[in-house]
Amino acid sequence: MEPKHVYDLIGEKEKKEIDKFTEAYVEFLSTVKTERESVEFFCEALRKEGFQEGGQREGFFVYKNKFLACWRRGQKTLKEGLRIIVSHIDTPRLDLKLHPLFEDMELAYFKTHYYGGIKKYHWVAMPLALHGVVVKKDGTLVKIVIGEKEDEPVFTICDLLPHLARKKQEEKKLAEAIPAENLNILVGGIPLEKGAKTKKEEKERVKKRILQLLEERYGIKEEDFVSAEISAVPAGRARLLGLDSAFVGGYGQDDRICAYTSFQAFKEIANPLYTTLVLFMDREEIGSEGNTSAKSRIFENLVYQLLKGEGLSPTPDHFFEVMHHTKALSADVTAG
Repeated sequence: MEPKHVYDLIGEKEKKEIDKFTEAYVEFLSTVKTERESVEFFCEALRKEGFQEGGQREGFFVYKNKFLACWRRGQKTLKEGLRIIVSHIDTPRLDLKLHPLFEDMELAYFKTHYYGGIKKYHWVAMPLALHGVVVKKDGTLVKIVIGEKEDEPVFTICDLLPHLARKKQEEKKLAEAIPAENLNILVGGIPLEKGAKTKKEEKERVKKRILQLLEERYGIKEEDFVSAEISAVPAGRARLLGLDSAFVGGYGQDDRICAYTSFQAFKEIANPLYTTLVLFMDREEIGSEGNTSAKSRIFENLVYQLLKGEGLSPTPDHFFEVMHHTKALSADVTAG
């Protein structure tokens, strides 16, 4: 049977609903660019719907602000199985190293290491924003978002001009043209004003100026980077793409498109037959390694908690009985 285009099968009402849905999705993509921000967004939406953290009938569970599970109890008992949709909310990005700030040739940079499978040439000579958190010495958590507002500066990774790149880049294989260790983010070039200092103290004046600005604006000192998680991501809003606005262009759609649509579907299930569970996982882009990933024991522990909520003992026998009757969808993107 020949496949048909969906727009040949729907009416004007459905097309308007698609446009409305897309508008909200574009807003989501424009503001939510890390796994922490994803969890925060979904938790806020759940609370507005009346869900409570750890709630029995309708609840959610957060782990390390990077994993989220939300559920609605079904008409059938848990031993008759769950209905699960699982997606991941981490995306390829550049993370700042523990000691990122350095100065070279009177320019200040942040050292990075890449997370997930990136094409390095995608990340040079483009506007970048910084998203993340910093835990200060006194335990205060400072949220960082720099480069998303029109009146804020952005950042970038320097690239070679075309007429200078011939031997340095063009004669190399694509994967070797831009070494990962060169993915340093340009953050400043104005030195700290000179004072009555010794020559030794006059070194790294641009770096010192950046540190001064960080402390003035965010209360962050250089040693605070050790306890920080800051990522560089493409700056700017997601946009409709094409003359007919048929597509959405934006960062992080692998796999936030599945996370967002899974969540919207979950909200519309008022009284499910089976207990419905939606999982938003972390660390998929690096092989699901880590304690917020699908390879961790977090899902197993969650099922045990749901069993206890029904008055059932949290034993391996009960767990495997639930799993035997469970059906799940793994929601991730594909090509084409």
